[in-house]
Amino acid sequence: MYHATGNLVGVRQPVLGGMGVGDIDVVAAFAVSPRKVGSDLTEAILMPPNNFPRIAADLPPSGVTVRRGLTDADAAEVERVAGELAGAEVVLY
Repeated sequence: MYHATGNLVGVRQPVLGGMGVGDIDVVAAFAVSPRKVGSDLTEAILMPPNNFPRIAADLPPSGVTVRRGLTDADAAEVERVAGELAGAEVVLY
């Protein structure tokens, strides 16, 4: 929403380390909730469990499908998620 509209309502730090909200493109999303996995990110961010106040805006589909995140700390799970992130320039988790 911030990238598309320029509206910074709800953003505590619009610039951090020289990067602004509009400089960020989300290319991957992970969740452990089975309800969210497989959904578009813009749908998943509003699904329970989520206690963040709702944004009063219609968000267009992001094109980013939520994938299953780490559900266990074993080596196979870590390798699976690491493989999903291969080639990413920056990872924010």
